[in-house]
Amino acid sequence: MIPFTVLGTKERLLLQSHYYEADKLMMWILLIHAFVAIFVTANYYNTYWLGIVGSAVILTLCSAAFILLRGTLWFRLIAAVAIMLFSAIYIQQHLGRIEMHFHVFIGLAILTIYKDVVPMFIATAAILIHHLLFNWMQSLHVILGNEPVMIFSYGCGTEYVILHGVMVIAETVLLTYIIKNSAQQFIEVIRAQEALDISNQQLSRFNITLEEQVRLRTQELESALQKHIGMAEDLKMAKEEAVSANQLKSEFLANMSHEIRTPLNSVIGFSDLLEQEVKEPKQVQYLHAIKNGGKALLSLINNILDLSKIESGHMKVELHPLHFKPFLREIMNMFIEPGKKKGLEVTYEIEKNLPEWIIADEIRIRQILFNLISNAIKFTEKGSVRLSVLSTPSKNEGFVDLIFSIKDTGIGISPKNQIKIFDAFIQNDGQDSRQFGGTGLGLAICRKLAQLMKGDITIESQLGQGSEFTFTIANIEISEALFAEAEEAPTKNTITFSSSKILIVDDIEENRILLHEFLNEFGFEIEEAVDGLEATELIREHAYDLVLTDIRMPRMDGWEAIRFIRDELSNHTLPVVAVTASVMKEDYEHLMKVFDGIIEKPVNKSLLISTLQRFLPYTQNIPLPEEESSFAISGLTPDEQERLKNSLSDCAKEVDAILESGDIELAEGFADKLFNIGNEFETKAIIKYASLLKENCESFNIESVESLLKEYQKNQKLWSIS
Repeated sequence: MIPFTVLGTKERLLLQSHYYEADKLMMWILLIHAFVAIFVTANYYNTYWLGIVGSAVILTLCSAAFILLRGTLWFRLIAAVAIMLFSAIYIQQHLGRIEMHFHVFIGLAILTIYKDVVPMFIATAAILIHHLLFNWMQSLHVILGNEPVMIFSYGCGTEYVILHGVMVIAETVLLTYIIKNSAQQFIEVIRAQEALDISNQQLSRFNITLEEQVRLRTQELESALQKHIGMAEDLKMAKEEAVSANQLKSEFLANMSHEIRTPLNSVIGFSDLLEQEVKEPKQVQYLHAIKNGGKALLSLINNILDLSKIESGHMKVELHPLHFKPFLREIMNMFIEPGKKKGLEVTYEIEKNLPEWIIADEIRIRQILFNLISNAIKFTEKGSVRLSVLSTPSKNEGFVDLIFSIKDTGIGISPKNQIKIFDAFIQNDGQDSRQFGGTGLGLAICRKLAQLMKGDITIESQLGQGSEFTFTIANIEISEALFAEAEEAPTKNTITFSSSKILIVDDIEENRILLHEFLNEFGFEIEEAVDGLEATELIREHAYDLVLTDIRMPRMDGWEAIRFIRDELSNHTLPVVAVTASVMKEDYEHLMKVFDGIIEKPVNKSLLISTLQRFLPYTQNIPLPEEESSFAISGLTPDEQERLKNSLSDCAKEVDAILESGDIELAEGFADKLFNIGNEFETKAIIKYASLLKENCESFNIESVESLLKEYQKNQKLWSIS
């Protein structure tokens, strides 16, 4: 609330320059009032004489006061009375019409330009005196000129004067507060301006001093500059070298991911070839170790690249079709044995309605789950580690949101550390780095990868009781398999191709050798080319039945080669299949429009042969059952035959549950049970099947275990032949 006070001497001094300008404006306002009194309001009742005489007197007095008293309180008081006199003239010119009384309020509002309440009080007093005087004169029927004196056109009376007076006083009170507020603000502006002027003066003096100091310092710097010219040149060269090195680093990172797959393709591919030759379980384990080592190397390289890409903002999500449930079982089966060695119960629960196939970044999901599950096992000394996976409908039809929960009974994380645990190079307080190791990068990378896939990772934990990490991904597309899967690679014993000529095009020799070895046993005539340019020349001169070509090659890549074959050579019937390590979901439709087929690297022999079956003529061989597979059970009594069939039927009921759970221990127990049945009924085929299944369980050959279990029902029929 602004206090109800008039301006003091100090405030008026601050407003003095404003008063000079306001007085000038007031003279113009009075001139306008005089014009209205003479030419406007006088026109209605021919009261020109009153307008002329009254305006002349008022302007004469105000002009003299402006010359002698401009900027003083006296002029403001005279101007206030003058404004109210014009109100009195307008009221009398219209014989007391109520509309003219409105000018009183206009006049009071005009006086706010002074930001001074004293003229407002004088004007209020003047108009109240006018109303009392003219009300009395109207009651006496006084004549002014040719017209009667009238204050109110509808009559006179003290009650009318009081009513109008109350309205005028009310406006005066309101305008007083407005004036006081405006004056205080204006004074504050003036004081701020004065303070600014003082600061400017001080700044000006400082600038003079500073200029002198700058002049002296400039001389010193000019002298020192000559000494540092050589150093500047060195820094420029160093900067150029740094920019060049950074560019080389970017180019290296851009090519690393693709180039590293070349040796790994050979390692994994030739391991697959050896796997067909090697049957001894121990050697099979060695091969699996080689393949796992290749995967570990790829994971290590990916971690290094991930950190660099995330920091530079170059990390991209690569979407591929993913067979989801086997993917989850494969991951968990890799942790069951390490968990068992620590005495932990490692389990997982996969929701039944989880999509079978999805479009997702398999490498990133695998990386996140590996990190979270391995951390859970590493930081849990006793108890359990459990993975739960479920899906919820997404906003878009044909899409789901995936929720992964990894819960352990480990050391737990305090609330303080939960806030910063996802920061780079941050580890849990009190964590023994010699015992647990780690760099503190894993969770930071995992959260950034999850966010890159429009998901997140959150944590709930209690110190000493365990932790639960929840990894979510939103809007995952449900899909059918984009690449066919084969349970078992066809061989020359199961399929015979007609005589065909195949051209393999790849700039990497190891890749050509691998494809050559995969196809050798089928009797194809195979030729090779190191790039698209050499391939097109061979196709121009020779006839081929199929072309297997890489995409990224020097001189002429796969895209240019197929365009040349179709357009320049006008060959639209030759099947051309892309064999590439660069297939991403966004490229898939474009590849399918241009090429006749696609095979991803590392090359899977089953997929390779099934692709060839689409384009090359072949016959399917039906192998004769092994002698021991069709054993005669006629030597068994009818009761024994019935018990054997019942035992095999009981085992069949367990197969689906084992396949659904993906539990390698259940599969191993099933093999033991079947082995005992074979021994009981002296059945070599059952014993051989059970032994093979157990060997694959012990060597963690997940694909072979699944394949054998899926073949159980077919074998059961053979074993039960009577």
